[in-house]
Amino acid sequence: MPALIHWFCFADLNNGIIFYTDIADIKKGQRSPISELQLSMNGSTVTLAQLAGITGMEMCLGEDSKGELYIITNPDGKLYKIKVMYK
Repeated sequence: MPALIHWFCFADLNNGIIFYTDIADIKKGQRSPISELQLSMNGSTVTLAQLAGITGMEMCLGEDSKGELYIITNPDGKLYKIKVMYK
């Protein structure tokens, strides 16, 4: 996904929130600026936990051979493809 090239994505599993930081900002012994990846559904901002309708969720982030970002959630077993939208 061109919009996420050079970004490191990670998640807060308990709350279903996805974060990201620019890989260039990751330096040993220093803090990197971290931002929350804003998800939306039908025009409303949601967390992944709200989107999946569960709390205390387990999820895995993954990438396909084209660099597209996916999330699979457990226990519902749904697969989400992340698309970056610009305003």
